[in-house]
Amino acid sequence: MKSETYLQYNLRGDEESTTRDGKSYWVVVEPTSVTAETDRLFTELTFITGTAIAMQFGERVKDLNDYLCDLTFSKAKARLVLGLYEYGKEYLQEITSQTLRSEVRPVDEEYVQGLLLKGLLNIRKCDPLGYQKEQIDVDGFCKILAIDKKDYLFNVTLLLENEFVGESSQVISRNGSSFEKLNFENGGIYITAKGVKEALSRTREEELKKEQPLDKITESKAIRIEHKYDVAISFAGEDRNVAESIAVKLKEKNVRVFYDTF
Repeated sequence: MKSETYLQYNLRGDEESTTRDGKSYWVVVEPTSVTAETDRLFTELTFITGTAIAMQFGERVKDLNDYLCDLTFSKAKARLVLGLYEYGKEYLQEITSQTLRSEVRPVDEEYVQGLLLKGLLNIRKCDPLGYQKEQIDVDGFCKILAIDKKDYLFNVTLLLENEFVGESSQVISRNGSSFEKLNFENGGIYITAKGVKEALSRTREEELKKEQPLDKITESKAIRIEHKYDVAISFAGEDRNVAESIAVKLKEKNVRVFYDTF
């Protein structure tokens, strides 16, 4: 079993026994002062099928074990920092032969930047004295949001230019035997006072939107869609498979498509 402390939380992980053809790994996240199982925040799970294992790892068992461990811990750290969890819930990612290549979704830059600021604000709140020595888990962040690392880098550089975040210059120890200098590429960023103000402002805007009447929200959404997309497709009242196939084909032609499940 592997365990580590991240911010003010304990993360424990190990292989999970399964009757299915494949391998599973779990990571439990709980406060350092946990006294009962009900105090558990959430559990991150990763399952990879036997076929996917054969295709990607073959007989390299250690590589497989390291991959599952690193991936699951990374996702758990990112989910914790971003606050994208419900207490006591389990979050499962299943990797099959069809999903070995990570699915990448269309990027909403405003959403990604908002989550980065939210995560960095949470880090600063948890560690107000040492927050500049912490780092956001880039791999986990990209996996949770299903975005490419270049999308992370693009949005981080914008936040840096706006002085909402700063770049760390700390050198940290890795497993007591190696050292790594933090920078924005490996998650070595922290939120500035200007960034805190921006993050709180965005939070207030989101709260105000929740209080808006439904017709106003729908109207506002329609305006954003009109300017951001070439075409909007909904499967409401239509055959979902037909609607989705149309949306996928248009997207392949580089048409900017708004679709309910994209």
